[in-house]
Amino acid sequence: MTLVAGKPAPTRPALQEHALRAIHSVIHRPWVSAMRRSHSLFVCLTLLGLFALAGCNRPPVAPPNTTPEAAVRADLVLTRNGDFDGLLRSTLPPADYQAWRTQWQRARTQQPAPTAEQRAQFAGAMQKLTAPGAEDALMKQLQPQLEQFRAHRAQNLPMLIGILQAAGNHLVQNATGLSAVQQQQATQAVAALAAWAQSVDFTDEPKARQAIGVVCDTARKLDVKTLDQLRAMNYQQTMARYATGWDGLKRLLKIYGLDLDASFDHAKLEMLSNDGSHARVRETFLLADKPIVSEVNLVMQNGHWYDADALAAWRKHH
Repeated sequence: MTLVAGKPAPTRPALQEHALRAIHSVIHRPWVSAMRRSHSLFVCLTLLGLFALAGCNRPPVAPPNTTPEAAVRADLVLTRNGDFDGLLRSTLPPADYQAWRTQWQRARTQQPAPTAEQRAQFAGAMQKLTAPGAEDALMKQLQPQLEQFRAHRAQNLPMLIGILQAAGNHLVQNATGLSAVQQQQATQAVAALAAWAQSVDFTDEPKARQAIGVVCDTARKLDVKTLDQLRAMNYQQTMARYATGWDGLKRLLKIYGLDLDASFDHAKLEMLSNDGSHARVRETFLLADKPIVSEVNLVMQNGHWYDADALAAWRKHH
């Protein structure tokens, strides 16, 4: 743990560190598995055609983690691209990665069976999102709600954002495996997102129509109709669905002005120290126009650099 001005320096930008921990909720618990919640990702979209429009729109390629800066950059790129299995391989040495795969399979087989009500709710939601003309039908349902929310926006929006911010902070404070510094960092990210949400007009009908299009298109691309189908997916299929959901979430947020790809692409790295076996890299990550500065401690193992804090957290909880 490093110190800056008498205070512990953050070890990873809040968006990446906590979002990835919540992605396991999606994937990783240095970072605990929460695969059972994966069905919530049906609200996201991947727009693969975007990358076919021009070469400049292709996702960046992660560098090998043979230098401290490259290791940090690789984690950013892999997260940005939704390559969560690649992120795990980059974050964990081979033996730890194999342990992760074993744990994932064990957790999957030990999931409690969904109830009949859960099966029906999931199937109904997917049917509603993927049916022909779903976009128009959902927009028709949403328009009265937009009008009502618009009429009371000044009173309701701050209260709603406050509730969501409190819920986010509660999630952070109760997230197992997060250090005090990481919790502080994640809380800063929640605050940045809350400030961003205050400035967004969520009642804008053209944007709402675009957002519904993203949600419906994502549901179709996920190609999952039932909870049983979701539970039967193997590891590779599950990771692919997470990537689809993550890309869709990014595009959904971009409609309202939050460009996560730009945040990952423009993160700044600065080498602070490197003695050949341990290193420290400062990372500045701009989230919703709010800079989140953190210091990543790295350790060299078998020719590769790894995030020392993430690796220690993984080994502590596994």
